[in-house]
Amino acid sequence: MEVSRVASVMIIVVWIYLYFWLRIFRSTAIYVQMINTTIYDIKEYMLVFIMCLMMFGNGILVLDNYMLQYDAALEIYGEENTY
Repeated sequence: MEVSRVASVMIIVVWIYLYFWLRIFRSTAIYVQMINTTIYDIKEYMLVFIMCLMMFGNGILVLDNYMLQYDAALEIYGEENTY
C-alpha cells in the first residue's frame, strides 16, 4: 500500500518535470508559457473556488454525520420512537 502511494506521487512529479522540459522546444514553449500565465492569473479565483468547495463539503459532511446518527437511532429504538 505504501509503495503505491509513493509511486503515484512520483508519477505526478515526473509529469510535472516533463511539462517544464517542454519549454526547451520552440513549438511547445509558447503553450507552456501560456498555461503558466493563465494559472498565475486565476490564483485569486481558485482561492475563492476552493473555499466554496470546502464550504459545501463541510455542510454535506455535517448532514452525512446527522444521517449516520439517525440511522443508528433507527436500529436501536425502531422507527416509531425517532423524530
